[in-house]
Amino acid sequence: MRRWLPGLFLALLLLLFSLPAAAQEECAFRGTLSAKEGRGGSTVDLTIYYDGSLGPLGSFVFWVDFDSQRLACQKVSLGEGLRGHYTLDDTVGDGQAAAVYTQKTADTAYGDAGEVLKCRFQVREGAPEGDGDFRLRTAQVYSPQGEPLCPDREEALPFTVLGPISSTAALLDLTPSQGALDQPFSPEQFFYTMTVPYEVKTLTFTAAPAEGASCRVNRKNLGAGGSETEFQITVTAADGKTKQVYRVTVYRQEKEDNLESGTGEALLLSLVPETGQLDQAFSPDRLSYTMTVPYEVKALTFTATPAEGASCRVNRKNLGAGGSETEFQITVTAADGKTKQVYRVTVYRQEKEDNLESGAGEALLLSLVPETGQLDQAFSSDKLRYTMTVPFSVTAVTFQTQPAPGASCRVNRKNLGAGGSDTEFLFTVTAADGKTRQVYSVTVYREEKESSSASGKLSPSPGQSPAPSSSPPREDEDGPYPTSVPVPVEGEEGQEAALPEILVENQDRSLAYTLALAAFLVLLYVSGPVSRWIFQKKEKAGKDKK
Repeated sequence: MRRWLPGLFLALLLLLFSLPAAAQEECAFRGTLSAKEGRGGSTVDLTIYYDGSLGPLGSFVFWVDFDSQRLACQKVSLGEGLRGHYTLDDTVGDGQAAAVYTQKTADTAYGDAGEVLKCRFQVREGAPEGDGDFRLRTAQVYSPQGEPLCPDREEALPFTVLGPISSTAALLDLTPSQGALDQPFSPEQFFYTMTVPYEVKTLTFTAAPAEGASCRVNRKNLGAGGSETEFQITVTAADGKTKQVYRVTVYRQEKEDNLESGTGEALLLSLVPETGQLDQAFSPDRLSYTMTVPYEVKALTFTATPAEGASCRVNRKNLGAGGSETEFQITVTAADGKTKQVYRVTVYRQEKEDNLESGAGEALLLSLVPETGQLDQAFSSDKLRYTMTVPFSVTAVTFQTQPAPGASCRVNRKNLGAGGSDTEFLFTVTAADGKTRQVYSVTVYREEKESSSASGKLSPSPGQSPAPSSSPPREDEDGPYPTSVPVPVEGEEGQEAALPEILVENQDRSLAYTLALAAFLVLLYVSGPVSRWIFQKKEKAGKDKK
């Protein structure tokens, strides 16, 4: 046993002497990242620290390997403490940055702990998601006397490149706390209607925004019985900028129209207008519909089939003036005489000049594309009415149209109304025969200022009327326009004045012309007496010479 003691003691001494060397190898230089992950456009700093354990340094080299598809090296800089002591020779290649340190003179060797190198990287725009790890290599570490101080060493620094922030401002689902939407919900459909009983005074919605997005609603309370209330659900994408507004128009039944307690079904099995057709397919569970009729149609009746034992009545027959909407209410009473349900059909009667006149040819649009934003509904040549929403910053909208071969079209306006208001654009398509016409309408909702730019909660705002126009409408003008180009625009009342800069410039020119004319008249007025005076002076001078 005693024979092993000297050997064991020697082994312990060797172990103790080897620990500092191992510590120096592991800890002399250390790299850190300012961030563990980043997206396109963000920056990350890789900083290398020296712990001072090797004493003064004569020279050393760093290599930083990086993923050049995801990252770009912007600059390499010397640590604060080493400035004045060392010269830095750095090179940046494809996926690698190198830095060589050399002491300036024999007396400038530096051995204090601190930052020795900083490399700044930027995540490339559109960089693919995934690992963008850095690999730091330290080599050729020598003392001022040229002696090697430690072996070469490698260190991995993990970094993750994230995908771009989503700009999707959409709802995946929208469910009212009471009742149901009249239309099946779709993320691409932004306008909905629904009906609630008279007893319902408030309404909330359960909404599911897209990943990373948030949403808020502008109100909770409903209006009086028999009135409609618009709920606006504003969705903000994860990028904090892109916004989209979903609108639900809620009709609160009048007290007498409410579904009262009782037995029986107050449903319609079919509903067919005498003229034209409903824009939406009829369903007993759907309570609100729209349709369009020509100007010649002054009255409208419906053929309705109530559920067994039920009865129905309609509130009117006559239509409003051309260009207006009229709501027909078909009230269904169940067999028990108490349970009631109301179906509504909003009928748009075309204006006289916009009516389809007799003649040959197709008055159709093959495409209709707004320059800003997009239609809420997919365009179809057979569908005449559309809606869309634009931000508050948009003050005018133009459209790219493609009429049928030989046809032409014109639009009634360009400017939008005040924030928070709807503006209707009418596209009159004239067939090749010059007689047959068809009108497409797009109702554009311009967001309120606070709902377009602010990130706070949406608050209800009173309706605002558009500013007066600077020129009267020219409804009698039918000019052919080229296809697949922005449609020429006519002025219309109720819209903001177009091209105010040109108006101001014209006013300045008119004032200049007026001043010039006045100066000319004054010159004419004065020139007569002045000419006579000069002539008399010359005549008198001539007489004096004689």
